[in-house]
Amino acid sequence: MAFRLVGAVVVVGLGTTWAQPQIPPRPGKEIADWMNKMYMNVDPVDETSPLGVVIRPAGDFNMYCHDNLGTQCYEGHADCFVSTSLYNKDMGIDRSGHFLAIMGRSAGIMFNTTSVQQSFGKCAYQFDGGSWGRYNSGCGSVAPAGTGPNTCGSEKSAFANKCGEKTCSGDDALVLKDYCPQRDKKPTLKTDPQCFWKGPAFYPPGGPVASEFKEMYTQRMTNQETRPEMKHEWNEIVLDLHVLVEDLTKEPALAVPAIIWVKHAQGKNHDSRDDIAKKTARQIAQEMKKLYQMPTAVPIIGVDVTAKVEDYGPSEGPFFFDDSSDFSQDFFA
Repeated sequence: MAFRLVGAVVVVGLGTTWAQPQIPPRPGKEIADWMNKMYMNVDPVDETSPLGVVIRPAGDFNMYCHDNLGTQCYEGHADCFVSTSLYNKDMGIDRSGHFLAIMGRSAGIMFNTTSVQQSFGKCAYQFDGGSWGRYNSGCGSVAPAGTGPNTCGSEKSAFANKCGEKTCSGDDALVLKDYCPQRDKKPTLKTDPQCFWKGPAFYPPGGPVASEFKEMYTQRMTNQETRPEMKHEWNEIVLDLHVLVEDLTKEPALAVPAIIWVKHAQGKNHDSRDDIAKKTARQIAQEMKKLYQMPTAVPIIGVDVTAKVEDYGPSEGPFFFDDSSDFSQDFFA
């Protein structure tokens, strides 16, 4: 199942008037059911199977890109990308067998996996790739200047993105040095030097390329086969912010169908944490609604981190929609 475009808009840029209505957000229960199918029905052998769900831990809807959002350099970090993780029944599982909470955050942004694979996905690492220190907006080799104070002025920083005297392109050796198919020694552990697989937005000026994210998943499953403890290790999916902003500007509810909140175990203290998580998710949904002039906000979807993933059937899963907790449509109206 994939969310499809059913209409069109004419967009000049942010702050413009829509020529036709945007595609409205899908109902919360429909999105939760779709997420569970994507999450539970992955198969490294079946090329037609889904990959899972792509989520970025977040406390707001802020994104950073000097080119089209006017943000500034931060400690030499790579620019114009969004770091996310792929979650499915094989990855992102804690040591007790539960869904691994989103890097300890109470909320996150869910990106449409179909769009990640077909439009704004840039590259993928089977473990944490340390994208903030890499050329080509997180999808290249590690920049020698590193990251930290006083690196923003360095021509050898990831932010400068210089391959010799020019801006790095998708064909440069410094970019492709850590491309998995070109690496003789490929990583098998999170402590190894990491390599990446390409996504459709690997280098947008060069045009879209075929997604290799399935290869990343297969690589991870091969290494994880004899090391089941790897299930709790992070992977990294990097999104290209230039293409993502274009998609958000045209059809925001298609690019980001929902905002996620983390449900913890029952009890007084956990109830309080759940309230904070729901509030944070609603605020993010409203920020997105305002920024992209949406008629209604996308729904907030809960993820249960208390049940064991192995206990779910193929049509079940950790994601759910709770009508009583979703005030995203009018919470801050």
